[in-house]
Parts: sequence; C-alpha cells; structure tokens
Amino acid sequence: MKYSTNILFVFLFWSIAIFSLNAQEKKYDWRAHKAQLERERKQAEPFIGTYKRGDDEFIEFYISKESKYTWFRGRFFGIGKYDYEFAVSDLAFNSDGSISFKVKGKPYKARRIHESLELTLPDGAKRYCPRLFNQSVQNASLR
Repeated sequence: MKYSTNILFVFLFWSIAIFSLNAQEKKYDWRAHKAQLERERKQAEPFIGTYKRGDDEFIEFYISKESKYTWFRGRFFGIGKYDYEFAVSDLAFNSDGSISFKVKGKPYKARRIHESLELTLPDGAKRYCPRLFNQSVQNASLR
C-alpha cells in the first residue's frame, strides 16, 4: 500500500512539473506578435487597391478599420449587369510575397506584377488584372 502511494505522489509531481513547463512555453510574446503584424502590413501594402477583373467586374483589397484581427480584407464584386459581391476569406500571406485566399470556398492566389495583379484561379489558370487608379468605381459600389 505504501509503495502504490509513493508511485501516486511521484506521478502527480511529474504531471505538475510537465504542466508548468508547458504553461511557461505558451506565454504570450507581444513583441513577436507586433513584429509579425508589421511584416504582414508591409506585405499587404502593395495589394491595397481595386483591380479590373473583367467588364464591370473587380477585385478589391483594403484595410478594415472595424476589426483588429481581420484588418486586411478583400472582395470580388460586379456592377452594372453583373451585380454581385463576394467576400474573401482565409486570407494568408505567403513567404514568396503572394497572398492566398478563398472566394466561395475555392482557393485563389494573387501576386503583384508592377501595377497589375496576377490572379491564379482555382483551376490553375492565370489572369492578369490591371490596377484602377480611378476612384469612381470604388465610390459607385458601397462596402
């Protein structure tokens, strides 16, 4: 009986020690988080703007002031006879300077080439979307 009690105390001691070591490793490092957010902001800057995807169809990336965690957002939208709007989800920054995201559950990838956007569609085809410098399209559609 004394032997099993000793084993129980040793097991309890080791489990508490392992739990405390894991808790110390998981401490929040605000400096690392801030550095990561700064890297993401620098990578997001070139993508901000509206790009023409087709006749009266556009892609827009912007910074949201409403949310702290999903600050970089995007959307596909159409005006005129194409009246639609789909939000970009699962937006991720890749190490090669591109971004990956999903629209209606389908994966897309985008990277900047000078003043245009190279959009890789879910089927692997690539489409080049020129950047719009005219604000009338952005003003015509409400976010």
